[in-house]
Parts: sequence; C-alpha cells; structure tokens
Amino acid sequence: VITLPDGSTKDGLAGETRPLDVALVISKQLASSSVVALVNGEMWDMTRPLQESATLEFLPFDDARAQQVMWHSSAHMLGQALEHLKGALLVTGPATEDGFFYDVHLPPSSATTTATTTATATGASDRGGEVVLDATGAKVADSLVISSDELPELERILGNITRQKQSFERFELTKEEALDMFRYNAFKVSIIQSKVADGGRCTAYRCGPLIDLCRGPHIVHTGVTKAMALTKNSAAYWKGKASNVALQRIYGISFPEKKKNSRN
Repeated sequence: VITLPDGSTKDGLAGETRPLDVALVISKQLASSSVVALVNGEMWDMTRPLQESATLEFLPFDDARAQQVMWHSSAHMLGQALEHLKGALLVTGPATEDGFFYDVHLPPSSATTTATTTATATGASDRGGEVVLDATGAKVADSLVISSDELPELERILGNITRQKQSFERFELTKEEALDMFRYNAFKVSIIQSKVADGGRCTAYRCGPLIDLCRGPHIVHTGVTKAMALTKNSAAYWKGKASNVALQRIYGISFPEKKKNSRN
C-alpha cells in the first residue's frame, strides 16, 4: 500500500511499482513537474521501484531538496561533456547551494592514469602531498588548464545531452566490481577504497555513455534540465589540499524551465 500526503492510498507491487508510475496515475502534470520522490522520508529516484508499503511524496523543483537533485544530475551531464571534449578523468561532481561543479583531471600526456595511490609520497609538484601514479609508476602531473574560452563548446555538448533525454539508470556494485569498473581512474579508485567497506556494496548511475559512482537519487532523464549554463572555471586540488595534484573545476547552474535561467 502506498500512502500519499493527503492520506489517500494507491496499490502497488513491491519491486515493480515506481513513484513515476504512481504520479502518472494521478496526473501527467504531477509526473512531469516532480523532480524526485520522497519514500518513507528518504530521497528516491522517480524510476526506482518501491520495495515495500511506504509513504510517498513528490518534490517539485521549487523544493530545495529537488534543486539539489537536479543540480547533482547536471554535474553528471557536465562530466559526460568533459569526458567527450577533453578526455578528462572525473573526480567529484557535487551539487552546491546555488548550482553544481565538477572537478576533473586532464592528463598532460597520453599516459593512462591507473588505480594506484600512495598517501605519503611526494606530491605531483613536490608539494609533500598524496600523489597518483600513472601506468608506468610515474607521478601524475598537475592537470592541464581548461580555458574559459572552452565553456561555450561544453555548453553546446550539454545542449545535445539534454535533447537526447538520456535516462539515469541506477545499479549496485560490489566493492570488487566497482574497483574493476573504475580501474582506469585512480581518483575514483581511491574514493572506493576509502568509502566502501571490504565486502560492501556501492551504487553507480549510467547516463548515456557515462557511468559514474553515485549514491543518487537523480532526475528521470537529461531532458528535465531545460536550461543550463556554465558560469566559471577555476583550479582545484585532489581532496581539497593544495599539496595534492592540481585539478580543474567547472561551475554551472540549471533549471527545468528556460525562463528561469534569466536569474543568471
């Protein structure tokens, strides 16, 4: 039994009925305006099946929690664009209070960054921090710089991603599966090693050709973001420490309606 905020109930099947299905039964407008669901008080993908009887609420973009979800999904879209345009290694891409950003590493050479880190060795520029090692065992140098002149091209790619309405698909991985999947990216491997317990599981999301580590939840598909702008770029550092490998950070903002982008 699914209980809605007004006390009414809907029937559903555990493992099959999704919040989106319930919203569509009520109205297409509700389904299209809902960014994310709240299931027993927990943020939940609109397309993730319910597992048991639950309370269910739908959050529109005007809700601050829904804004965080849309902006986090937008960061995944930006990550996809950066992989496509620059061959970037993705590091972290969170939502912020007023948008989102993604930290990435652009290898100065064609060497593949592998899943090897050390916490005590000298940093990439001998700054005394944690270093990342490439396939040859050499220290990974600081990231190449992304120019502000490249932001319009990234926005063009983001526009294509939006028009493709790529679905966000959630799936679970064992720690071993995650380490294997992201073995090409030492930054992700370090995150998995530190955040996922041995024998534990984590989640990832697929969005078009991109697969990224993430707890979620996310929007239904990339077409939900009707307006997106990249606002600035800057330097950043692995784990936020200036002694570590230098990264590049791209900031952005997105909205479900084009007219709201006038806020920028």
